[in-house]
Amino acid sequence: MGSRREELENTNCVAKKFVRYKEGADKYSIGLTKFQELAKEAHAI
Repeated sequence: MGSRREELENTNCVAKKFVRYKEGADKYSIGLTKFQELAKEAHAI
């Protein structure tokens, strides 16, 4: 079982409404360029 701090950090990552490109790409396990393309397509920039 992970420490309480690790669990809290994981929860914060999931609970964020807005993320930077790098965070989003890591969160969804896709490349940075692909994440940027998806954001542009969704008019999220």
